[in-house]
Amino acid sequence: MEPTSAQTNGVEVLFDWRVRENFNVTASYGSLDMELNGPPAPLAIGAEDAEGQSPRNQASLRLRWDPSDHLAVDGTLYYVDNLPSYDIDAYTRFDLRIGWRLTDNVELELVGQNLLDNAHREFVAPTDANAAEIRRSIFGRLTWRG
Repeated sequence: MEPTSAQTNGVEVLFDWRVRENFNVTASYGSLDMELNGPPAPLAIGAEDAEGQSPRNQASLRLRWDPSDHLAVDGTLYYVDNLPSYDIDAYTRFDLRIGWRLTDNVELELVGQNLLDNAHREFVAPTDANAAEIRRSIFGRLTWRG
C-alpha cells in the first residue's frame, strides 16, 4: 500500500493604504498549492478531493471612502479561482454599500451584493442538500443605535 502524503505551499499578502484620511484602499491576494496523495480509493473515497475544494488563487480589492461626515461609500471586488471538485467555475463578485448617517443614532444604507452576476455557487457541490446559489441582491437597511 502506498503511504499517505501531503504537501502544501501558499502565500497570503495584504496591502492596506490610507490614501487620505477619508479614503482607504485594501488589497489582498492568496495562493494555495496542494498535492495530496491519499490511500487507495476503496479505503478512503475522495481522499484527494481537497485539492479541488480549495481555490488556488483568491484576491480582493476594497475601497472605503467617506466624502463627508454623513456619507460613506464602500466597494469590494472579489476574485475566487475555480473549484473543480465542486464543479464551480472561477467567479468575480462585486459588493457596494452607500451609507447615510441621518443623525448620531440613525443610519440608512443601500447595499448591493453580487452585482456582476445573477447567481453563483460558493464552496459546495451541486448535489449537496444545502447547495444554494448566491444571488444578486439589493436592499436597504435602517439602523438605530439607542
